[in-house]
Amino acid sequence: MNVVQGGTPLHNVRPDYIGGQAVNPDWRKTLVYLNKAAFQQVPLNAVSKATIRPGNVGPNAFRGPGNWTVDLGLGKNFPIRERMRFQFRADMFNALNHVNYSNPQLGITSATFGQITSTGSMRVIQLAAKINW
Repeated sequence: MNVVQGGTPLHNVRPDYIGGQAVNPDWRKTLVYLNKAAFQQVPLNAVSKATIRPGNVGPNAFRGPGNWTVDLGLGKNFPIRERMRFQFRADMFNALNHVNYSNPQLGITSATFGQITSTGSMRVIQLAAKINW
């Protein structure tokens, strides 16, 4: 994840890390993943409004909340005649319906900086039937 400061008109730059715990330990309860107090905006040039120097937060310095899914597929063939059969399939994506959080808001100037505002997809079940001959 790249924490950014939208300070220049041409591109986003990185802010400064000023110390402390960057990732909140209780983020699962509060859904506030990054600690805003651990970051500070890089000062801007008064004339150009560009940052006066690059921030000290490296690119991809933080990992987002992990995610995992279990996908499951079951199928059964039923013979009808010698050369004809019926197939039924059930496929489940995220079969255990585990909540996978998306990355938090990464713009330090945003009012929702560090907050997780969305999740990944929920369980999806797909049923299929076909006749082969």
